[in-house]
Formats: sequence, C-alpha cells, structure tokens
Amino acid sequence: MSIKEQYWKYSLIVIILFMGIIIFRQITPFLGGLLGALTIYILVRTQMTHLTEKWKLKRSVAALLITAETVMVFLVPLGLTIWLLVNQLQDINLDPQTFIAPMQQVAEFIKEHDLYVLSDEIYSELSYQGDHVSIAALPGMRERTIVINGFSKGFAMTGWRLGYCCGPKLIIEQMVKLHQYAIMCAPTNSQYAAIEGLRHCGDEVEEMRKSYNQRRRFLMHEFKRMGLECFEPFGAFYVFPNISEFGMTSEEFATRFLMEEKVAVVPGTAFGECGEGFLRISYAYSLEDLKVALGRLERFIEKLRNEDKASC
Repeated sequence: MSIKEQYWKYSLIVIILFMGIIIFRQITPFLGGLLGALTIYILVRTQMTHLTEKWKLKRSVAALLITAETVMVFLVPLGLTIWLLVNQLQDINLDPQTFIAPMQQVAEFIKEHDLYVLSDEIYSELSYQGDHVSIAALPGMRERTIVINGFSKGFAMTGWRLGYCCGPKLIIEQMVKLHQYAIMCAPTNSQYAAIEGLRHCGDEVEEMRKSYNQRRRFLMHEFKRMGLECFEPFGAFYVFPNISEFGMTSEEFATRFLMEEKVAVVPGTAFGECGEGFLRISYAYSLEDLKVALGRLERFIEKLRNEDKASC
C-alpha cells in the first residue's frame, strides 16, 4: 500500500471516529430512552412472537396489547416507586453539619466556662430532617450533660407518667436520693411496657413519625396557600403561625376563633410575651380532623380580611 493510500485510509478512520463522537454527544440526552426502549423490546419480543404466531393476532393488535402491558406493568409501577422515593427523601438534609455545627459552638462555650447542660429530649424520636443528635454525644460533653427523656411523645404513652434521666454517676446518685424520698416509683407494668417499646417497637415509632411528618407538611402547605406566615418546624408536632396581620392579640384571636368556628388553639402568649402575635397549633390529630379545622381557619381569616377591607 502506497503512502498516499495509507494517508487516505487513516484520514477516513479519523473522520469516522470524529463523526461518531459528534453523533454520540448529540444523542446523549436521548440515551436513557433508547436504552429503556431496547430493554423493553428484549423483555417483550418473546410475547410478540407468541401472540402473532401462536394466537394468530395481527401485529398491530399484538403491539397494542404489549404497549398496554408495558405501561401498566412496567412504567406505572416504576413511576410510582420513583415518586414515593422522591416524596420520602425530599425533606432529608444529607449534611449533618447543618444540625451539629450550632451545637458544637454551644458545646465549646459550655466547656470553656465549665458549665453543665440539662437537655430535655422528649421529642427526640420525632425529628423530620435527619436523625436526632444529642448534645451529650459531642466530644467532651457526656460528663457534663444530664439528658431527660420519656415515653409520652415518641411512644405515645401519654398519661403513663414514665421517664428517665441519664447523666454523670455522681449527679444521678444524688438525684436518686431526692427522688426516693419525694416521689413513689412508676408502676412496674408501665416500666415493662416501656422496655418492650424500646426493644421491639422501633417500626411503630417510625411509622408514627412518618404520619406526623405528613400532617406537618400538609399544615405548612395550607398555611402558605392561605397566606399565613409560619416558620417550618423540624421536630415535635406543633406549628406556630403568625397572625399579627389581623391587629388582634393572640388571646383575642384564639377566643374569637373558638366562639365563631368552634376550634380551639393556644395563644402564643401562653409561652411568654415573645409569643404575642402567634398561635400554637398541634397536629397530633387525624388528617381528616386537621382538614376540617384548617377549612374553618381559612374561612375565619378570610372573614377577618374582608372586615379589614370594609373598614378601610
């Protein structure tokens, strides 16, 4: 082969490779669809042969049946699965530093000034963005933290009056001395029930947490639709919407709402002066009850806004 022939041969190879790269880059956005179509073809080609050759169906009819089967058996379940995954994952913050960094700053201040922490973690199981992290788990904080927890919230054992405390041995020993002379111990059956909950009821607690999270997101969506400003909580089962736009105190709003719509809410001032202009609403109710209550709230605030327009 002459040099000229070799030149044209390798030039042609380079041109073909170059064109192949260009074509590949152009079809990249459609690559997923092409691969999906190829996969479905491989899966259903045997059925196509069976329908046309054994059942003697027309190819158009067989193709229609296989298309319907593909949509119902593959695409719809796959779409629902993806939707459920996105729905479950959208509230998850994958950066633990978002929650740990502020606590680390507090922990450094506590250690610097030789302080102790009394940490109420009664809502630790009801956290909606990542797992709960106790300040006692941070370096150097275990020996100077007293954690108080119980079973009324995370395990729905309200009224059982059962809780526990963890902390440095020296402090716990002194607390026990005070406790045993001031308060009778919790009933034995309650203690056994709590142990059973800790050991075997993790799935039920998680199911309850998901249910609370669904209600929380429903309330936040409805407040936004109504035009009520509300900080989004990431734990417990309460929301604190702002009602200052209506020119009433929290107690006046709550009282009038109760009298006119028969729905009880807690004025923000029940938690201190800084709660003025807010309401505390619990979503520890069924979703159906919450829908009714929020429907009445929307009707009430629309009436207040119309009254305000009429007075202007």
